Amino acid sequence: MEMTIPAPALRLGGFVLGHALWNVSDMPDGECLVPLAISEHTGERELLRFEAETQELAIRMGKAEMVQLTGAVDAWAFARDGVFNEGTRSTDVITVDVWARGMKTPVSIVQRYEPFANRGRFKIIDAPLIIIQGEMVDPSEHEAALSELHHGLFQHAKAAELWEGWQ
Repeated sequence: MEMTIPAPALRLGGFVLGHALWNVSDMPDGECLVPLAISEHTGERELLRFEAETQELAIRMGKAEMVQLTGAVDAWAFARDGVFNEGTRSTDVITVDVWARGMKTPVSIVQRYEPFANRGRFKIIDAPLIIIQGEMVDPSEHEAALSELHHGLFQHAKAAELWEGWQ
């Protein structure tokens, strides 16, 4: 899958991923992340949260807002909590959709994790997955993209401070 992902989109996506992971890192059992986004316009960032009666409705609201922001801002990243099904196994994930000027469609970053409530310890599982136009890309093909993503994640002070302990 050939698509160049602009570094600013990856860095913003990494920052938002870090913020979302920090939010869920000590979350009690049965709770999930309030979907959130950060938009960037002329160097200024704005945090948006999407609260609703259900997680599904909150996610739909967030996705609709990202459609409205596309082209109106320089970049955006939208994070939500969910479950990733791999065969018969399901894993908790944070998914971050990212878009920046110059991109035709958003790219998704999926980070698997083990919730704090499972064993009293929050844990990141493997490297983030990158999904372009619905297809998972082999992480070995996107080492530079993962590097930019981590650069953005480490700009989030709390996530950077806790990252080693999450491994």
